[in-house]
Amino acid sequence: MMKENMNYVNALPDFLAMQRISFCWFITQGLSEELALFSRIQDFSQNTEYILFGEEYNLIKPSYSLVIARKYSGNYRVQLVVPIEVRNKVVNNVRYQNQFPIITLPLMTTDATFIINGCERVIVSQIIRSPGVYFEKNKTQKARTLLNENYLQISIN
Repeated sequence: MMKENMNYVNALPDFLAMQRISFCWFITQGLSEELALFSRIQDFSQNTEYILFGEEYNLIKPSYSLVIARKYSGNYRVQLVVPIEVRNKVVNNVRYQNQFPIITLPLMTTDATFIINGCERVIVSQIIRSPGVYFEKNKTQKARTLLNENYLQISIN
């Protein structure tokens, strides 16, 4: 018989708080780390170089509020803009643009959901179980087969 004083609901982690904390980390730190990976981009002819100043990114206020996005099938999102410098090596020209739009980024609500086309969407994190190594022995053969997570087979005699 179960103990009466044991409360299983309190034993579960707050998954919504985990999602909110993760998204806040992405907006405050992770985004600038990812943008730093693409600081210099060259076109295929190597004549033009684009320099992104990702650490100076800015998020422009959402065009719709949460209520308006839900009511009129809109998206609750912000525009991500970064300063960019374009260097043309042929003409020896440098242009600077203070707010270059990169992407529209969905914003998370306080309920840890996203409003896409007026509908509330939830991101479900899935725990992917790594199978490791499987051993397989055929009774008619003396060799053993190892099968790893990428389905790479190795025969051992």
